[in-house]
Amino acid sequence: MSSRIMLPAEFYDRTSEVVLRQPLPQYLYAKLVYAAAAKAELLRVGPDAFTSMGRGPSSQGAAYPDTSSMELALASGDAIRSDAVLVTEELAGGPGHTIRMNRPVFSGGGYTFASRQFGANQKLSLVPIGLTDEQVSITVQSYSGPMASSGTTPQPYAINRMDSQRSVHSLSERVGAALRYDRNAFVDGAFASLFDSSGLAYVYPGDSNDAITTDAGAWPVAPSGSSRPFDLETVLRLEQRLHDAKIPRFNNGRYILFATPKQIRQLKSDPQYRGQSAFLPEKNLLADGGSGVLVVNEGVEVYACQSNTVDTTTVAGVSINHAIMFGPGMVGYAPTIDGVRIVRANEDNYGEQALVQWICYEGAAVLDNRFCASARSD
Repeated sequence: MSSRIMLPAEFYDRTSEVVLRQPLPQYLYAKLVYAAAAKAELLRVGPDAFTSMGRGPSSQGAAYPDTSSMELALASGDAIRSDAVLVTEELAGGPGHTIRMNRPVFSGGGYTFASRQFGANQKLSLVPIGLTDEQVSITVQSYSGPMASSGTTPQPYAINRMDSQRSVHSLSERVGAALRYDRNAFVDGAFASLFDSSGLAYVYPGDSNDAITTDAGAWPVAPSGSSRPFDLETVLRLEQRLHDAKIPRFNNGRYILFATPKQIRQLKSDPQYRGQSAFLPEKNLLADGGSGVLVVNEGVEVYACQSNTVDTTTVAGVSINHAIMFGPGMVGYAPTIDGVRIVRANEDNYGEQALVQWICYEGAAVLDNRFCASARSD
């Protein structure tokens, strides 16, 4: 009797045409960028440009290689969270081009009736007070992808002509999906690092007086368990930190907080948190992606974010989770008219192999780190 056990070389397996789902991040930071870029484009060209002759949204630097992210952002109508990232009104030029933005500096004193009162015969001063501005710049750079997990420089994907004709799945579609994943992951990771930039004010659970100033001071000895779990009191202190700094809230009267999944679990386990409302009546681009939303005292929206930093190197034996609370406009983004392009290498072995990757000219920078505060927990 012949069987595949006796003659394994005589048999072959079939590959199903069904493609299994892969777990993917929710790209919360990337969604903020896409929504802000879509809103800026809509204000720049007007709504008719998106509906006439079936034209999709024009490609900005924030979009990944097709326009679906822009269409999703426009369809969401999320006018609140699209204010998280400030997109420049002017389309930037090529690499090296810098857009500068001024921020007025207001200062003064004597805010009492007695200080400002003057008598009937008293002459007012003729010495003027000078106006002062701060300036922030965003410089456009060249970026490309994808990049291998162990790579040191971006590399292309290759599509072999003969293999593409015999593959069970469309290789061009597979490469397109991989390019979209890489672009989304790049935007999400790059902007996550900007929101979690150095110089932020941060707080620690169990330190209501804000006496601890470093991670090493918070964990002088590696604990056996979570010694500083994330809790409601920490969220409220973050809110107070921004409120004391006079940071504006989003148009719904709230700040936004991104926390790691572990921090969200710890927050839900806090007895003080129970009973908080989670009702948001307006369209919500962040919650629609499945990240969930918690509302703390109607003053803070809390989201579980898989892209937040979990630091395992600063303090030995401690995984330090970073939570980020921010107001609108902390980070700026400068798109260019070229947007994201899929490019093909000239070297194609006489048409036998296509080498493709994405290229984008864009700029991003922290505009004001006072608009963000961080909490560190374990």
